[in-house]
Amino acid sequence: MRDIAAQCRGFRKAETLLRASSKPVAVVVPLGVNGICFTRALAAARIPAVAVTDDLQQPTSRTRLSAVVGHPEIHTPALVDVLAQLGATAKARPVLFVLADVQALLVSEHREYLRTWYDFALPSHEVMQLLLDKLLFSQWAVERNLPVAATWCVREAQQIEDIAAAISYPCILKPRYRDHRWASERLPKGIKISDASGLRSCYRFVSRWQRQVVISEWVEGPDSNLYIGHIYVGRGGSESVVFLTRKLRQYPPSIGTTTLAVAWRDDRLTALTANVYSNLDDYHGFGAVEIKIDARSGEPRILEPMAGRCSMIWYPALLQGLNLAYLAYCDVLGQPAPPWRLSDNPAKWLDERPDLASAWHYIRRGELTVADYLRSIGGRKVCVHVNWRDPMPGVGLMLETLALSAQKALSRRSARESRRTRTTWEEPPPAH
Repeated sequence: MRDIAAQCRGFRKAETLLRASSKPVAVVVPLGVNGICFTRALAAARIPAVAVTDDLQQPTSRTRLSAVVGHPEIHTPALVDVLAQLGATAKARPVLFVLADVQALLVSEHREYLRTWYDFALPSHEVMQLLLDKLLFSQWAVERNLPVAATWCVREAQQIEDIAAAISYPCILKPRYRDHRWASERLPKGIKISDASGLRSCYRFVSRWQRQVVISEWVEGPDSNLYIGHIYVGRGGSESVVFLTRKLRQYPPSIGTTTLAVAWRDDRLTALTANVYSNLDDYHGFGAVEIKIDARSGEPRILEPMAGRCSMIWYPALLQGLNLAYLAYCDVLGQPAPPWRLSDNPAKWLDERPDLASAWHYIRRGELTVADYLRSIGGRKVCVHVNWRDPMPGVGLMLETLALSAQKALSRRSARESRRTRTTWEEPPPAH
């Protein structure tokens, strides 16, 4: 085990917490939008937490509800060394929660090594690979008569011509597996394509990072036709808890990341979520399924699953009486499940700044009014950054937004002054 504590910011604070706590500390990777919601849910149950991030400048890193450790390479095997060194300092065996695909696969690959220090819930590595590989999952789902969108795989450039001529449009192009290279280029999780020419040019562009991509049929319907079924499967499949949320907006619109969601009840979608994971052998831990209702047929289509981790938008369940984070913590430790009862008063989940960008998109198109926007974010809700028990991420978001606004204003002013002072020089007339 390499000594990399010196490469981590905040390591000593986390080490102090781990050494002092007689209660198992939750170690959450990565922090970000998902992690901040998860650590707040743990804090509500008085569970101490350490959160690992690769970006200490993000507003969520200002949280006071967990000890934050920063390391720039947590998308590489260096994460395993960070976790091992944290775990080795703990007084009681920590509980590890992984909340992103790249980190989940890293932990899965090194699970036996990390079990030296940690307790955690993950399905088998084969199941992890099945669920995170979009082509393998599509084939697996078809064999079990699960409703998935038709999918084609491009393994090399020569195949794109045949597929472009054979499929219907619009379609959506996604990486076969969304890895760090895809994320580091800030590429969207999928790209909507309207014709064969666009498919060819899009593949030429993305093949610089991933040659193997999947192309799926586009499921018609607005963003509000999207749902996420969140599930936690207990030890030995003893108990499954399913919680459903409905997307109201996302950014970028049509195909992006959720910015506003609301808790929902739909027995058909709840059963479909449970059915996916009941078909997997010895599944243990978090999962989620993104589902879209086809506007043409009214039937649900599975878009993609998650493996070994939860989606960030389960958090409204906390306001309704279900703390999935604490339930998972108790299950991993073999403790009795906490009592819970889901209330009938649904709550919302809001990621403030990207939701404003999404709303502005629809306002400019005349599809949303300012009054409608204000109504949509009203009512009982949890916000990613604004939280009275944990105020500093909200302060950080405000400061970051002001800094970005000032930077844009200075850029526009500089551009105007440059145009104003630009002079067209002409040759002077000859002297007489």
